[in-house]
Amino acid sequence: MNQSIAPQTPKADTPQRPKWLWVWSPTIVWMLAIFIGTSVPGAGSSSEDGRDKIEHFLAYGVLAILMYRSWRLSRTSHRSHRGLSAVTALTTAGWALLDELHQMPIPGRTCNVLDWAADVAGLIVALILITYWQRHWRKQDSRL
Repeated sequence: MNQSIAPQTPKADTPQRPKWLWVWSPTIVWMLAIFIGTSVPGAGSSSEDGRDKIEHFLAYGVLAILMYRSWRLSRTSHRSHRGLSAVTALTTAGWALLDELHQMPIPGRTCNVLDWAADVAGLIVALILITYWQRHWRKQDSRL
């Protein structure tokens, strides 16, 4: 009756919760929110006051942060910050382009290159903030 209470290692065939689900869920949810929001006919903001460009800037800035996080935590984590930033920029700008193109057949919506430019500006600023944050915290860690 004297059994050891040693932790058991999971067998190779034991299903475990996929890491990719935790890594990519916030990014995918945000991408779907953008896609659904831009699929509503005629629900676009007025571009005359510039508010829609701010919305594009913020939406894609958040997406870039989430995308960077997902790429960093996924199996591609061996990439450098520069590599992760490039992959993040390409995938985020690509999603922004697809989102603009999908609006063409939707009544009251348009495919606008200035909207895409606001998306790209948001992702660039997000990547600059990520770079600054990483450099700042690396300096903080080295002082300890």
